[in-house]
Amino acid sequence: MVANTLYDLGVYMDEKSLLPADPSNSKGYFEDQDIINFHNDLLLENGRYPFLSKGVKSFRISSKLEYRADKIIEKYSKEKVWGFKDPRTSLFLDYWNRKLSGFELHYLFLYRDPFQVVDSLLRRNPDFFSGREKLTIQSWLIYNKSICRFAEKKKSHLIINIQNFIENPQGYLFQIDKKFGLDLSNSYNHAFEESLFKQETNSSLPFKQNFLETIQVRQCLSELQKKS
Repeated sequence: MVANTLYDLGVYMDEKSLLPADPSNSKGYFEDQDIINFHNDLLLENGRYPFLSKGVKSFRISSKLEYRADKIIEKYSKEKVWGFKDPRTSLFLDYWNRKLSGFELHYLFLYRDPFQVVDSLLRRNPDFFSGREKLTIQSWLIYNKSICRFAEKKKSHLIINIQNFIENPQGYLFQIDKKFGLDLSNSYNHAFEESLFKQETNSSLPFKQNFLETIQVRQCLSELQKKS
């Protein structure tokens, strides 16, 4: 939803490579399949899977994957304002920060509350998570702890709760534009379909084991949002 809007306002994304729409997201995901595949292969190369039970503190990257990363950068580098979206990026923020050191970088982190993410994962991947429900909250923790660690040391970033964005899209688009100096179109009127964002959650989700840590990470995100 947010990536779609930024694309409409002039942030270049490789339209040919974007993940197509499906019945659960009629507008499309605005995620570059080259980047998704790169991140998935990087995880697999290190014996991991996108739904993690532990973080990625260090990893090795083959020359083939380095070449693929270079080709991704090459296809975007001719554009004045460009960006990409993939949740797995949060696992490799330091890598991309080094890889893109020759560019003026800005980081936009959008986060959802844990109940919403866990509910979404269980609905979209019921077979995979059957008997592995704890992986859902563990993945939320790993991805968002990585964001907290990175954002605490980087100034040019914004952290926004997706629910806040839905409630005031024009205000947050203005904030994104001005914070990053993007000089996007000043017409932020956009038809948001809030129905695409499912918000009701299952109260019986598996949180007890990680409850305290979940609260702490959620608080970290909230505090960083205020500072950004």
